Amino acid sequence: MEVRLSRRNLLTLLAKLDIPGDDCMLMKPDGTVVIAEPDEVHYANRPGPGPLSDETEARMAGTEAAIEAMRQFWSDSCENLHLL
Repeated sequence: MEVRLSRRNLLTLLAKLDIPGDDCMLMKPDGTVVIAEPDEVHYANRPGPGPLSDETEARMAGTEAAIEAMRQFWSDSCENLHLL
């Protein structure tokens, strides 16, 4: 089986991982369900992932840093609006 996700779908799943209580899934038109889960859950009962290419690892680190900045932004925004 091959599942193709657009950049929008990938970004949607990344965003959903940070939304408390969200089911973190996408349903494709053919009924295929794609679920995102935190690494702590995904690798809980098996060995962690292996290394990737240096370029991929560097880009992933940059993406994670950007996501962390957005987490902080949303956290600060919600606190300022008394939504937390």
